[in-house]
Amino acid sequence: YEYEEEPPNPLWKALQELLVVYAVNYLRSTVKTAGEFRPTSRNDVRLNDVLGCDEAKHELTQILEFIKSPERFLDLGATIPKGVLLVGPPGTGKTLMAKAMAGEAGIPFISLSGSDFSSEWAGVGTAMVKRLFLKARKLGRCIIFIDEIDTIGRRRSGKDSAIAIDSESTLNQLLVEMDGFEQKGASSRGGLFGGCAKAKKAGGILILAGTNRADMLDKALTRAGRFDRIVNVDLPDVSGRADLFMKYMAPLPLADFSSDSTAAAAAALKARKLEEMRESANKQAAQATWFGWARPPLEVSKAVNTTAANSAPVVPSSSNSSEAEPAAAAEVPDGAQDGGAQDGGAEDAKRVAEEAAKVSNRAKYAKAVAHMTPGFSGAQVANLCNEAALRCAMTRQTSVTLAHFSDALDRMVGGLERSKFVPLEDLKRTAVHESGHALAAWFTTHAAPPLKVSVVWRGSTLGFTQIKGLERTSETRAVLMDNMAVLLAGRVAEELVYGDPSTGASNDLERVTDIAYQLVGQGGYSRKVGLLALHGQAHPFALRPSYSDATAKLIDSEARQVVQVAYERCKALLRAHRPKLLAMAAELVDREVLQEEDIERLFGPRPPAALLAAAPYEVPTKHHASAGDLAAPAAAPAATPSGAEAAAATKKEATKVAKGAVVASTEALVGKPPKKPTEAPGKWHRRAAAVAVAALCLIQWKEVHDPEWQK
Repeated sequence: YEYEEEPPNPLWKALQELLVVYAVNYLRSTVKTAGEFRPTSRNDVRLNDVLGCDEAKHELTQILEFIKSPERFLDLGATIPKGVLLVGPPGTGKTLMAKAMAGEAGIPFISLSGSDFSSEWAGVGTAMVKRLFLKARKLGRCIIFIDEIDTIGRRRSGKDSAIAIDSESTLNQLLVEMDGFEQKGASSRGGLFGGCAKAKKAGGILILAGTNRADMLDKALTRAGRFDRIVNVDLPDVSGRADLFMKYMAPLPLADFSSDSTAAAAAALKARKLEEMRESANKQAAQATWFGWARPPLEVSKAVNTTAANSAPVVPSSSNSSEAEPAAAAEVPDGAQDGGAQDGGAEDAKRVAEEAAKVSNRAKYAKAVAHMTPGFSGAQVANLCNEAALRCAMTRQTSVTLAHFSDALDRMVGGLERSKFVPLEDLKRTAVHESGHALAAWFTTHAAPPLKVSVVWRGSTLGFTQIKGLERTSETRAVLMDNMAVLLAGRVAEELVYGDPSTGASNDLERVTDIAYQLVGQGGYSRKVGLLALHGQAHPFALRPSYSDATAKLIDSEARQVVQVAYERCKALLRAHRPKLLAMAAELVDREVLQEEDIERLFGPRPPAALLAAAPYEVPTKHHASAGDLAAPAAAPAATPSGAEAAAATKKEATKVAKGAVVASTEALVGKPPKKPTEAPGKWHRRAAAVAVAALCLIQWKEVHDPEWQK
């Protein structure tokens, strides 16, 4: 007898396969989501670690106060913002600021990128958004940070492609979750045991997002109710960069700033700078006339001179500055010294003095390098410090000097130094070209002064002239005209020396053309064109500009005339200083790199008008702890008046100083000798100097363009 097995039921077999597939998928999703969106409960980053963006920190501090003590705001009917969008260039600290928010609040922090929601399978991004907010609701109070949110928050195009549909589906789910997660978290539970269950506290989820392309985000995402606040995280100014360098230079073994050869040479020249500047100013003022009368001797105020001297990347110091600072650090009261001999106080004072000397030395380096790096972000500052340490290790030295920072900056900005052979004739032509740029920047009134000139072949550039950033918020016609003269100086120098300029000035000519059309077509500085912004203002769907052909020809003609005026000014300036131009070119061929002290030695001191024009734009760096601050004891506080009396006294004193500064500058303009001020606050002297320089420029412009005005 043969046993015949009955065939299995197809329905039962299909059901078994479905159960196996479901079990495998459930197991895979459980394992996948177990490590997905893992929150960081312990975060050591604080807002004090974020430097160079004080305005953004102030905005986030208000939200942080709401998270820490919500009762004070809820009693007034206020609600916490649901989302904060951080907008700024790359490397400005947006991610670090989000971590600092979570660290200060002491709540879980979930960090992910916009590209994490992208997948080759449809519906994955939408499911990830749902799982993200589901986990956030389980945590109760947390911060979600989505970096590069423009990846999923891009403006919806309405196309029918599969990729566009999936991206829009992910965005739609994000919009729904941001607009409705409060209701989902606050929904009451039903059933028999619904009242016993404790629901999570609603309104505890804060969404932070970062992007550097805010213009591409969908309007539904950036509206109020989703991202209630948009915080701009800008690039740091010179004071912010100094704070960043103080932070990232802390682990570096820095050499003594005064023992650096570059710093020592600069200090020797800076010591004689004030006296030479006064002599030059008085000599020029004695030969000039104003309104037909002889101009009185120009006495540059002590505040302006100090500001101009401190604007250099090397802080001026006396010959005994390296000995004076340790001496100041060792100054402690006699009682403290006597007690220290008994209980070890002298060793503590010595240790504190050494630490204060290191902080003071690091502050000098930070201030010097901060002036050399205009437009740098926090990430670039950290990279520069790392590159300087690497170069120090490559040369087998034990301490990092200012030369290492300078070489690292050249590597970052200019590129890798090439080892190819450069013919001597090409090297001489490049030296003449860069010397022309440096000379024009040194002697023009409103141009930024040069800090370094190099003819080393780096990347695609045969040479460069590094200038100092003046942190201007806007530019006038005089500033733009001087910038054009500096850009044209390289080509003009080649014309004067060789007669036949090379093609190395092509990039300079492009920038000159942009400035000329900006003056004529956008700035309203042309009388014929008028106060119209025409250049580059075409309709996005138009095939031609929004102005006529005659207007286009007029703009071209006026732009050529502006460039010609700048060209003639530059040519006259270089002809007047031709010996200095040739001297710098010859030294560049020999040494290849010249620092600021070498430029000042070859060209002499800058004109007083240039120093006065740059004085109002000098941003003082924040005060860091010095040897005297840490070693010397604090003085007893004086008796302070009441709040109303102090406010009235401060207002009265400020009004008195302001009136005195304006009157002094006005008397100098009409020819009266200035009175000696009893007090010399720096900011009022800088403002008075700015008023005087503005009046000077106006008078000189009138004398040149309106001969009848002088009569």
